[in-house]
Amino acid sequence: MFPNFLCIGAQRSGTSWLHTNLSRHPEIWMPPIKEIHYFDERETYNYLTGFQRIAYVYRRQQKRWHQVLKHKRNQPKFNLSDIELKRFLWKTNYLLNIRNDQWYESLFHMGAGKKIGEVTPEYSILNEDSVSHVHQLMPNAKIIFMMRNPIQRAWSHSVKKLVRDRGKKIESVTEAEFINHFENSKSQLKSNYLRTIKIWKKYYPEEQFMTIFYEEVTDSPQELLIRIFDFIEVSVCDKCLKKAFKKTKTSANPGYIPSNLANHLAHIYYEQIEQLDKNFGGYTSTWLKDANQILSKSA
Repeated sequence: MFPNFLCIGAQRSGTSWLHTNLSRHPEIWMPPIKEIHYFDERETYNYLTGFQRIAYVYRRQQKRWHQVLKHKRNQPKFNLSDIELKRFLWKTNYLLNIRNDQWYESLFHMGAGKKIGEVTPEYSILNEDSVSHVHQLMPNAKIIFMMRNPIQRAWSHSVKKLVRDRGKKIESVTEAEFINHFENSKSQLKSNYLRTIKIWKKYYPEEQFMTIFYEEVTDSPQELLIRIFDFIEVSVCDKCLKKAFKKTKTSANPGYIPSNLANHLAHIYYEQIEQLDKNFGGYTSTWLKDANQILSKSA
């Protein structure tokens, strides 16, 4: 069986919050590990040849082992209960078996009888052929897309990659390093929400596509979860709502962006933010106002 719904990103836009909160719902099954990365890895692999493929598979397998080991450290001590045995077998399958459509489907057998979901932000940058393949496998799936101010999203992404992942202090990362990351085509693709929406909505109609704004996670998490529960067709879970509120209260800080770097990001994303405001209004109007303020300070 395949997932009933996918959260396709965007990266650094609240997807971990979503995975955590949906995992708590008794009518929903989420994989033990967030971010399966099946369709994006499949797309990349198909573009490579020869030794490039071997090197890519090796690097991705290393990351998966690290992912599983990190997840294991956060779990209770292993015991021989039925659920722990199933999780052990799931992780064995996840790590060792050949990655194809049948393998991907097998990852969700534990969710039989529940609504099944998967969260991989990298799916937001899939090309049209890959999205078409997703649709062939699960034409009735619901798609959730979370958007954050592109300037804030790009900054948060760069801090994670250049500071946290490298164990550095932010002061030790040069302005040039940040700018190089901002200019990276893949980083910019992750903030190209218009492209994502255009490609995915070509295959999934309006009633199967839900757009969420990061501000909803930080401002009204309970109301947002109720909307999501309705969208994926499960009942409202009061315990989930209480925990969502507590978690969000301690995690809603977008971070300060140095003025020169904020100005650089505003130039990169201004036109997109302007178009997003025309399409959506609301929160995107605030994004446009913020971008204008940033640019006015450097004028």
